[in-house]
Amino acid sequence: MFYRLVAAFLIMMVLAAGPASAERPVPDMLNSPITQSFITEVSVTGILLVDTSQVVLDRSLNGNVKSFAAKVIEAQAKIDAALKAALTQDQKQYLGTSLKTRRGMGAASLMRAKPEMLDKSYLRLQADTLEDEILSYRRYAKQGDDDKLKAFAAEMLPVLEELGASIEGMNAVRK
Repeated sequence: MFYRLVAAFLIMMVLAAGPASAERPVPDMLNSPITQSFITEVSVTGILLVDTSQVVLDRSLNGNVKSFAAKVIEAQAKIDAALKAALTQDQKQYLGTSLKTRRGMGAASLMRAKPEMLDKSYLRLQADTLEDEILSYRRYAKQGDDDKLKAFAAEMLPVLEELGASIEGMNAVRK
């Protein structure tokens, strides 16, 4: 008799706990460290690409370099809009707003560059930044843990690769 009461009690406890446990949110991967890092990295890099390109638009005397800078700004506007559309409200807190990085410091020095060094410094900075950015997007598109951001990365990768190819062509001409 005792065992029947214990068994009935346990069954009632399991049934009582069932719906409550089903309502508990399952930890999701939307805010994993991988996703947080990707969001912050690509948003800060976008700021760097735009800010340095704006400096070149304002200061460069080379029409081809200025044209490339305008192309970067246009492409980054498309990427930023797509990124913000792909993020949940909670994920938007990971958007970067600061250039306190080694490359960010490079952007500050670009703003102080002598006119004769501006274009070369800008193209070098853009080439390095785009190379890293393409690798980040490629890696997240394959290994990311948020399906919506993986789709975003895969969709924007050709835009970045086109910029990368453009700058490679410009650097080949400059050598």
